Amino acid sequence: MLQRVGRHPIALLVVFAVFVAGFYFFASWLDASDRQPESRGTYTGPYGTADVKTIHVGDQDYKEKHGLTTLLLMGIDKASTFESAGYQNGGQADFLRLVVIDESEKKTTQISIDRDSMAEVTVLSFLGKERGTRVLQLCLAHAFGDGKELSAEMQCKAVSRLFQGTEIDYYIAMNMDGIAILNDFVGGIEVTLQDDFSAYDPAMVPGVTLTLRGKQAVYYTRSRYYINDGTNAYRMIRQQDYIQKLSDKMTPMLRADKNYVITLYDELQDYLVSNLKKGRLVNLVWGARDYAIENITVPGEHILGEDGYIQYLVDEEKLQDIILNVFYDRV
Repeated sequence: MLQRVGRHPIALLVVFAVFVAGFYFFASWLDASDRQPESRGTYTGPYGTADVKTIHVGDQDYKEKHGLTTLLLMGIDKASTFESAGYQNGGQADFLRLVVIDESEKKTTQISIDRDSMAEVTVLSFLGKERGTRVLQLCLAHAFGDGKELSAEMQCKAVSRLFQGTEIDYYIAMNMDGIAILNDFVGGIEVTLQDDFSAYDPAMVPGVTLTLRGKQAVYYTRSRYYINDGTNAYRMIRQQDYIQKLSDKMTPMLRADKNYVITLYDELQDYLVSNLKKGRLVNLVWGARDYAIENITVPGEHILGEDGYIQYLVDEEKLQDIILNVFYDRV
C-alpha cells in the first residue's frame, strides 16, 4: 500500500527545508479541461475539508486518527517582491509536500505530490469572484489568489479535495528567491552534475562536482526546460537528491541546538507566507526532532494533455490506500 522510501530520525525543520525543491514557468490554465469531477462529499472545514470522523470503505470501517498535525509545504515560482495584479496571477505552487506529524506514533510522514496532478481547482475571476471549479494541474490553485495568504488557502483547498477532505492545519509557502538564501545558510550543497546546466551557468557542465552557491541552487532545483527529458518527473528525482544532501548536512545542527531552528526561520521569514507562528513552528520542529520519517509519493502517471501540457493522472485507488494508512485506523 505505502511506498516506503526511507525511515530515519531527523528534525522536522529538514522537512521545512524542502522548499528548495524545483519550480518552473506558468502553464496556460485557461486552456485546461472544463471536465468536472464527481462529488467527493460536503466540505465544511477552513480549506474545504470534510468533517468526517468515520468512513466505510469496502467492507471495513475506518476512524480518523487523533493527534495528527498536517502541514502543507509549497514552493512558489514568484519572487517575494512580486505583487499580483488581480486574482489569476498569484504564482504556481510548483513544489508540494503534505507533512503529517503523528505524535502518538512518534512519526512524521512526508507525502510528495506532483505539481501536475490533475485535480479539482476553485477558479476565481480577475476581480476575485468564485467561478466554480475546473480540473486543472494542482499547482494552478495557487495562481487564483493574491499571491499571498489567499493563494495559499486556495492551494490548501485543492489539496484537501484531492485527499478526499483531509483537513490541513497549517501551510508554509516559500517564494523562489528563498532557495539561494537557504542553500547559502547551510554553506552550500555539493552535487555531481549529471546534466548540462551551462545555459544557466557556464560552470555547471555534466560530470563536474561543485558546491552550489546562490543562484546555482535555484538552477539545479528549479530548471526543467532543456534539462534531460524536460519533464517534472525527472526534475523531482534531482530535487530529492538535493533534499537528501541538505537533510544530511542540517540534521546534526538541528538536533543539537534549538536556537538553530530559530535562526534559520529568521533568515527565511521574508520569503515565507504562513498561518503558522514562529513559536509554534519551532515547538513542532523541536518536539519531532527524533521522530521517524516516512516518505511517500502519490502514485500516478504522466501524459501529454490535449492542450500540450504535461498532466499527472493520480492513481485514485492507491491514493485512497495512502489516506487510509496515514489518516485513519481500522475500527
